[in-house]
Amino acid sequence: MSIKLKNQYFETIAANQTTFNEILNKPFPAKIGYWIGRAVDKIQSQNRIYFEAKTRLARQYAQMDDKGNPRINPDGTVIWANQEAGLTFMKELDELQNIEIELNGMNEIEVDLDLLEEKGITISPIESMLLPFLKPKSS
Repeated sequence: MSIKLKNQYFETIAANQTTFNEILNKPFPAKIGYWIGRAVDKIQSQNRIYFEAKTRLARQYAQMDDKGNPRINPDGTVIWANQEAGLTFMKELDELQNIEIELNGMNEIEVDLDLLEEKGITISPIESMLLPFLKPKSS
């Protein structure tokens, strides 16, 4: 089955970037490591596209400074042009996040979790959430 993700997935990666990077440094067997690498490459490409779209959307509704950049609160959040602009941004962001994308040429990666564990490689629940394309092998 080909890999399908919603854009919301990229927000999850951003919020868990350290854990995501740690996963990529695990000593997976060559075949699994290869397929994870291919999937991650495609994910990173889609991640860039998503965040560029999100940035354009935020700029559309943000209050701008003298240099034409969005004004930012001390806590790092965007200052909206007005309350309606903020609400419209949130509605459109929700639509953007719910777009389902397909990673062309990629299928789920079947892994034998018991075999990985024997090799000292474990996948925690949060790591599993960050690698939704891994499918535990049926016994």
